[in-house]
Parts: sequence; C-alpha cells; structure tokens
Amino acid sequence: MAVIIGFMVIGAIFALETENMFAAVLAWGGVCLSLSAAFLALNALDLALIQMAVEIIVIVLLLRATGSLNQTIARESSILNALPRYAAAIILASGFISLLYFALKEAPPFGMPIYKSAQTVINTATQTTGFANLAGAVFLRIRALDAFAAAALLLVAVLGAMSILRAKERK
Repeated sequence: MAVIIGFMVIGAIFALETENMFAAVLAWGGVCLSLSAAFLALNALDLALIQMAVEIIVIVLLLRATGSLNQTIARESSILNALPRYAAAIILASGFISLLYFALKEAPPFGMPIYKSAQTVINTATQTTGFANLAGAVFLRIRALDAFAAAALLLVAVLGAMSILRAKERK
C-alpha cells in the first residue's frame, strides 16, 4: 500500500509541476489508476471499478479539452514514431490487468462476507432500521453518508464547471 501511495504522490507532484499539458493529464491518469489499485488492495472492488470508469471518461475529456490528443496524433503520423508510447501503454495495461487478476484471486468467494461484522449487519439491519428489505436497510445504515457525500461532491463539480464555462464574465 505504501508503494501505491508513493506512486500517487509522485504522479501528483509531476502533474502539478510539468509544463506539458499532455504529460500532466497522463500523470493525473496514473494517479487515478493508482487510486483504483488502492481500492482493490482494500477489498473495495465496487469503488475501484467506479473510480476506473469515471477516470477513463475524465482523462479522455481532459485530453480533448487541452487539445493535446489532436496535436499528438497529428505529430505522430508514422507508426515508428508512436512505437515507444504504444509499448508503454501495453506494459501499463498488462501490469494493471495482472494487478486486477491477483486482487480478484485473493477476494473471497461471491456471497461470503469479508468481515465478521457483516453477518451481524445482515441479521439485524431490518429490525434496527425498520426497512422491510435488506438493501434499503443496509443503504440507510451504512451507505447513506457516503451517498450524501457523493451527491455533495457532484453538486460542487457541477457548480465549478458552470462557473468556469459561463459565457459572460462577472462585473
């Protein structure tokens, strides 16, 4: 876990300090990929998958927004010029796939709780919360604060995007 966190810190510092926008976006992608790996190491597969899906979309949008993707593709008209980047992409992808394989190999069988307290939650959630179904009870008891924080984060992101992308400047 310390190696993953160290890689995240180094990637974040590189993304902040580099002058090349393309390199900064790729470094940020590495930081986000490391965060997904950290979630896998902590047995939070759902968070790892969501993090990866969201960050792939965000990185592609950032590359399009900076225009770096178009400039890079135009510069590398020859496949020989792009070969080192293709090799690096293949190495990174195979490394991530192997990390995913080993993380899933260590995961418990489907349906078996990881923590012993999970069985207690399953047995008492409907009685303590008053919900008729288990999914609603677990959501109310465990995930409600998480969902509230995610909604607040989404609201802040939308407000930030609106303030950046507004057509008229404030006077």
